[in-house]
Amino acid sequence: MVVGKSCATWITLGVAVIGLAQSAQAALLNLTQQAPDITSGLIKVNYTAATATFTATGSSASFDLDGIAPPDYQGANFTPGAFNLSMTVNTATGAPTGGTVSIGGKVTALGATSGTLLTGNISAFGFQTGGGQLFEFLINVTGGDLASYWNATGHPGGIILSAVPGTGAVPFTGSFTSDFRSTSGAIGAGVSDSFITPEPASLAIAFISTGILGARLPTGRNRQRHRPRT
Repeated sequence: MVVGKSCATWITLGVAVIGLAQSAQAALLNLTQQAPDITSGLIKVNYTAATATFTATGSSASFDLDGIAPPDYQGANFTPGAFNLSMTVNTATGAPTGGTVSIGGKVTALGATSGTLLTGNISAFGFQTGGGQLFEFLINVTGGDLASYWNATGHPGGIILSAVPGTGAVPFTGSFTSDFRSTSGAIGAGVSDSFITPEPASLAIAFISTGILGARLPTGRNRQRHRPRT
């Protein structure tokens, strides 16, 4: 479901994601937000152990180019669209075995009018091993009207998602052998930020120095990652 929100609301949601990303540890990917980025909200997270399927659905909210608040395109300058992420995992390790993400919306001023802003395949997945509401993803961008902003860098995309709990929530405890969800309602309170990751060399140094593990898809090649804007 796509629902419009005020600028102040989305800025508040963005700050919530940033704070969680900076404080959480364990097997996260240690991503860092940077512009350009697409923020999304009203996200509902659900995981079904029987099919090992993790899903997140919500609504896009803004697109920013320079990392300076407020976002460059929001409100009247941004048409929200559906945020959809679907991924399967190895239930023993949490490593992703496949997955995609699609972020809908329109930014008419930039010629982004097809209704699809960004699409990609999930290549890595990070989570708090002791349980929690923060999840991180690396994606290989495959399309969308804003894909050129990501493809121009040659770097993968990153997503930080905070599955803010609501009514009927079943918390993630660190295990993928049990179901969990952020809410039993139709609309969630979660937020996410989708952005470009940093230079590969910088990522490698960050991972060596922090010892972050992070689960990745077996691709035959090592990949890197990144976290949100303040």
